[in-house]
Amino acid sequence: MATVVSKTTLTGNKTETDIPFTNTNNLYNVVGDLTINGNVTGSGTGIVFVEGDLNFRTSNYTYGSSTTGSVFVAKGNVNIEQAVTRIDTVIISGKTICTSYDFAASTCPGGFTSPLPLSGQLVVNGSLIALNDQFKIR
Repeated sequence: MATVVSKTTLTGNKTETDIPFTNTNNLYNVVGDLTINGNVTGSGTGIVFVEGDLNFRTSNYTYGSSTTGSVFVAKGNVNIEQAVTRIDTVIISGKTICTSYDFAASTCPGGFTSPLPLSGQLVVNGSLIALNDQFKIR
């Protein structure tokens, strides 16, 4: 028996309110940037492809349970704001994953030569995967 998947393509910059996981299995393609300011709604599982940048801002992302969850695949950068201290998902990026992004300055501080002005340690219950070795997880 085939699994039914809800597949939706969205054009333009979107937020978590545009990608509800209302079906059992959800598949989204965002043609633009996606900004996550909190959890998605719904009770299903979701895979989200983002053709632009994926941004986690202001709030922790704790969506999921023992039978649901999410995976984000971004063609662009993944920027996680300094205030975010917990992310429960798998993130795959074609470019840099910045774990302490400063949206006000539009920069990714860090590395071994400059201190990180973090509000707390980032805990990832999932995975951070950078596919291109020219772009790092910072």
